[in-house]
Amino acid sequence: MVSLLDYSKYYDKLEMPIPRNRDKVLEDLQHEKFIMKNDAGTWDITNMGALMIAKDLKKFEYLHRRTVRMIWYKENSRLDAIREKEFCAGYAFLHEEIVQYIMTIIPQKEVIVDATRKSVVSFHEIAIRELLANAMIQQDL
Repeated sequence: MVSLLDYSKYYDKLEMPIPRNRDKVLEDLQHEKFIMKNDAGTWDITNMGALMIAKDLKKFEYLHRRTVRMIWYKENSRLDAIREKEFCAGYAFLHEEIVQYIMTIIPQKEVIVDATRKSVVSFHEIAIRELLANAMIQQDL
């Protein structure tokens, strides 16, 4: 069951080597409350564990609708979608990828400042990061 979690990316994100001992991996994931031992003595993945470090949220019965879906609409109408993209992995791994995706589709223009061409975006990246983090985490689960 733990194979549904991308623990190698978890260790990469923490800039730590992957432990060679499987028991140490399980201990670390349990410490983070990503997994917990059940009454049968095997491991269960917690909802938080799946939301944060799942390889694919669609593989979890109660969380398959918690994937992040970005839809770029034409003007102010929800009838005309220009592009749609779904992000299915755990939120801890997707945040940066989604921010970069949003930054490529938000309106921007080029201006010339001191003989240098510079892109000016409609929204600052830090605002996009905060908005996305709040939308992802502050859900009614």
